[in-house]
Amino acid sequence: MCTAHYFDVKFMGTIFGICNTVARAVTISAPMVAELSFPIPVVSIVATCSIAGIMSLFLKEKADKNDGEEDASMVMNSISNR
Repeated sequence: MCTAHYFDVKFMGTIFGICNTVARAVTISAPMVAELSFPIPVVSIVATCSIAGIMSLFLKEKADKNDGEEDASMVMNSISNR
């Protein structure tokens, strides 16, 4: 999962919930937007994609000292100790 590299574990549940709520709201409103006159649906899609693209440029990968190596070694040790 790429979200593990951008957000702390304690916030991932909240972030997932917010994204899920926004996605459901957009899904509900999509048929209503599709019924509007021609340029409005296209402009709304272009604007949404542009905003998402620009916002993704501001994401920074969190600094992780072990980069998952300790977690992998812990899992391997627990498997070998069985």
